[in-house]
Amino acid sequence: MFQSTKGKRVKYTRGKIVHKGKVVDDFWVYEREGKREFVDLIQHIKWDDDGTFGIRISYYVKGSGSEEKWRFANRPLSISYEALEELLNKARKKDWFPKS
Repeated sequence: MFQSTKGKRVKYTRGKIVHKGKVVDDFWVYEREGKREFVDLIQHIKWDDDGTFGIRISYYVKGSGSEEKWRFANRPLSISYEALEELLNKARKKDWFPKS
């Protein structure tokens, strides 16, 4: 079973700029495609450098057979409409998005 990423340290790199932060909340949706398992994940992150918050959408994957460990997938996320809608609705209910 997939475990929450709350409290985990994360790093985001854009070119030579590196941001580090901590996951303060998360939600995920489980999906299966053939023998592979996926957890589509949205994380609410507090960045260390300026204390602002950001959102990361990613996924973890577990292969078929003997592979027991969930691996972070450092690739673009491909997600069903329903799963994305569920993740975004949960984040909205928690007021992750600033009011305009």
